[in-house]
Amino acid sequence: MTINGEEAKDFISRQASLTIKTNGLYTLQGTEEKGKLFWKLEYIVEDRRAPATGTPIPGEKVHADLRVIR
Repeated sequence: MTINGEEAKDFISRQASLTIKTNGLYTLQGTEEKGKLFWKLEYIVEDRRAPATGTPIPGEKVHADLRVIR
């Protein structure tokens, strides 16, 4: 995670496995610094689509971060 483009510090010390097999909206959340810093990540998973036709590509998914709250 970066804050205002700053990458020199590890702002969050947690790791997570993101679910990407099933389409939908997902949320990860937690706290850092003994409960002083709350964070939340929302992301969406959708079918990857062929650029030319817009049809879903079987077995391929894409995800996008929707919102990071800190």
